[in-house]
Amino acid sequence: QECWTRFEALLDRLGRPGAALHVVHIAGTNGKGTTSALCEAMLRESGVRVGLFTSPHLHCFRERIRIDGALVSREAVVAGMARVSAAAEAVGGASPFEKLTALALLCFDAAGVSWAVLETGLGGRWDATNHFSPRVCGVTRVGLDHVNVLGSTVREIAGEKAGILKRGVPAFSVAQAADAAEVLRA
Repeated sequence: QECWTRFEALLDRLGRPGAALHVVHIAGTNGKGTTSALCEAMLRESGVRVGLFTSPHLHCFRERIRIDGALVSREAVVAGMARVSAAAEAVGGASPFEKLTALALLCFDAAGVSWAVLETGLGGRWDATNHFSPRVCGVTRVGLDHVNVLGSTVREIAGEKAGILKRGVPAFSVAQAADAAEVLRA
């Protein structure tokens, strides 16, 4: 996919932000935000520095990027977006979600975060958040969503969400409909 190659180029141009992070990667249709927040809270309680990247925001754009439970600072967003915008222009552009993902990674690196919980934006397989080797993956309830992009059946959509799963990486899932469960187990 073109978006995959484009985001790889953006990461390269930015110096591979997030490369040293221990990642918890979350995909699904419903419950991604709650699951991500719970994972972030558990990690934070264990005493590690943790970043959380979710979407969409409810009240304020900065809700999407949190460091140790707090909203990323306005200054970090401005400084990070200046770098992301220049890098995106140099590689021929990037989607808004790709820019936002890159911004989160830059903010996490600048804050010295060691763990990051990354929630997929759309699907999983080709998502900008799927450019890492996670420590653990989670899949929340899979249902019909974004059928114009991910597929018209739960089975097809589960296949896209399952794209975050990596051989040898522990994974968890909520109970799924039979079609989704079969795909996730494969």
